[in-house]
Amino acid sequence: MEKKVKVDATSHLILARTSKDQIKDGITVITKGEGVRVFDQDGKRYLDLEAGGTRPVHVGYGREEMARAAYDQMCELCYFTPMAFATEPPLKLAEVMSQIAPTRSTDSSSFVMGRRRGIGHQAGQTLSLF
Repeated sequence: MEKKVKVDATSHLILARTSKDQIKDGITVITKGEGVRVFDQDGKRYLDLEAGGTRPVHVGYGREEMARAAYDQMCELCYFTPMAFATEPPLKLAEVMSQIAPTRSTDSSSFVMGRRRGIGHQAGQTLSLF
């Protein structure tokens, strides 16, 4: 039987957004995800209502086609700076988004790619004023 991982006050893992009291009492260790559910190391399942708000898991867990698409893209070009350069994936996404996004004008719709947390939202809010 595999030894269970324990997250409590004796752990070496820093959980920046978790209180010391919660850590002292012990933290649930999630080991896998399937669709909209995650499972802890005891096999208990949870409906994931936590991660989707701040992390890109809105498509669910265990989606092989998403993993394959990410793998294929990372093998070709995992990242390149958006500073004075563009890459094909966000250009293609911007085209799709421009076709489905609501717009105030019939002749313009833009998609913003941010480098840091908040930049994309701020740029999007600014563009929405025009």
